[in-house]
Amino acid sequence: MKFDDIDISILFFLLDNPSQTTSCIANKLFECEKNNIRSKDALVRLRLQEMEKGKVVLHSPQSPKTYSVNPEYVFGGTGDLRIKANGGGIIKVDFGDFLVITDNAKYMQIHRIARNGLDAKKVEIIV
Repeated sequence: MKFDDIDISILFFLLDNPSQTTSCIANKLFECEKNNIRSKDALVRLRLQEMEKGKVVLHSPQSPKTYSVNPEYVFGGTGDLRIKANGGGIIKVDFGDFLVITDNAKYMQIHRIARNGLDAKKVEIIV
């Protein structure tokens, strides 16, 4: 399954704010006005239904449905990535906030998350 910026935004919001309705998610992500909420709510609902098929999100059994990320497939944090380079050196990338989506078998996607407009990429070579 391929995830775009809208999917990542939904998942990152749900990671910090579990058990949310589609309207709440749409309002937060798109800062909707009253007359525009229906189309954005429908968009969020469609995306969540697709992610449910891949077991990336879970929903509550009661109505109205609330959605949360599946902790077996989605997690996040703050940190850095260290890569062993050819020749024995280590490259350290300051990842900052990140979101990981995996099925624990075939794929793993790692997404950097910019908060409050901060998206400085720090790369350091450690010998």
